[in-house]
Amino acid sequence: MKGARNVFEGVVENAFDKNNFNKIASYFTKADEDRIKASKPDTSDLDAAIDQFNTSWKGKYGENFGIKDNESIFNGQFVALNSPAGTTGDSTAGAATAATVAASHGMPELSVPLAQEGGLYKIDVPDGVDGKVLHDNLLSAIKDLQEKSSSWPDDKAEAYRQVSHRILMAVMNKS
Repeated sequence: MKGARNVFEGVVENAFDKNNFNKIASYFTKADEDRIKASKPDTSDLDAAIDQFNTSWKGKYGENFGIKDNESIFNGQFVALNSPAGTTGDSTAGAATAATVAASHGMPELSVPLAQEGGLYKIDVPDGVDGKVLHDNLLSAIKDLQEKSSSWPDDKAEAYRQVSHRILMAVMNKS
């Protein structure tokens, strides 16, 4: 589960750092990463939305956005790792599995396919997600989160879960 948590943390944190579009893609399978990086659009509008979000986050929570304890944020009630049928959960290189994000914060349950490459979990994004689709989905997600900033949970851990759920939906083209 630790590897899946690390991947989710990396994707979510980099989604809120300007100029980190390619870094987000580095958490995807090699084929997905290559496809997304090859079709990366201009991200200046995404960077502007990130600035607005970060200003709102700091205003509400008194600190910069940053997941400090991914074990408590991506806990077993929020994310479950599902091994493929016939395995014990000790995936071998290249073995596929999925993480299930529980329905929460007004969003549906989300299955996030994972694969192991080089001993690390990587997200296997849908083949239809290229750089433009990812950009547009992230921009929409960040603007949506920003528009709802007045109703973010008072509990910062719940807010991190809400934001993570929305960003993972964008990555999986479910926005």
